[in-house]
Amino acid sequence: HFLLAERDGRIEGVLPLVRASRIGRVALPSWHGWSHPNRFVGTPLVLAGAALPFWRGLLAGLTHASPRELALCLSDLALDDPVTQALFEVCAADGRTMALDRRCARALLRPDDPPLVGAKQRRRIDSLLRKLARDLGPPKFRLIRDAEGISARIAPFLELEKSGWKGAGGSALACSEGNRSLFAAIVEAGAERGCCEMAELSVGGRVLALSTQLLGNGRQYGFKMAYDESCGTYAPGLLLLDWLTREHVASGSSHPIDSCAAPDQMPVSRLWHHRCELIDCRVAVGGSLRRGMMRTLLGGELAYT
Repeated sequence: HFLLAERDGRIEGVLPLVRASRIGRVALPSWHGWSHPNRFVGTPLVLAGAALPFWRGLLAGLTHASPRELALCLSDLALDDPVTQALFEVCAADGRTMALDRRCARALLRPDDPPLVGAKQRRRIDSLLRKLARDLGPPKFRLIRDAEGISARIAPFLELEKSGWKGAGGSALACSEGNRSLFAAIVEAGAERGCCEMAELSVGGRVLALSTQLLGNGRQYGFKMAYDESCGTYAPGLLLLDWLTREHVASGSSHPIDSCAAPDQMPVSRLWHHRCELIDCRVAVGGSLRRGMMRTLLGGELAYT
């Protein structure tokens, strides 16, 4: 199901939903935000300034259109996102139970407070760059923003990722036609709209590392990175990440970059000291009877008092 919020013929918000018969181990009917292994943010797509009416309309619609479901379950909501904050506001104003199931935090780059790489780490990075230049040739870093250049690097990216441990374990994007197609569609569509960029590290025409970033409204997202594991002694992924960090800060951009990495994943968690906090939550749906059932049966940490 796709829930669309429209006003005067214009779509102001969208949230894909699926029906489920369970919430965790409890057999209770509910709505869940659509999830996917390569979906790293679960916040609905909502136009700026439209978050409050979006949530009010969504919750009212679910109350009237689905008489059995007790809750709306959402995952990976960025806590500092205005859309998430609007959900808190609507639930508090309605007296609607909102319970938090999980909290986690991942690395975030804030250009207004750039990371200060320690002297030891900086010496290591500089040493790796010198070693790479001495052994293979001068490294070349590039940021690709044009659609043609990005499209031409989709296949090399997939091949590079599959050549390493992800390919051996069957988790590389190219190991599944569905994941391969999804990645290509996202990157190509983003490139055509100016919402995707790629960073590249190469030596003598040989690509050692590639990363993809998606550009949102006021924020960027690290999507995927791949590197040549046969050159692991030079840590090409670290070198590209360090260059991309310095490039973004020097550009004067005010947009933070959400790493979309696992909590405490290295090396990004060491390089970027700020954190983006994420939550999973359950929001009561329905009238007073259904709301009371959810609160009694499921409990959890209340999002507000």
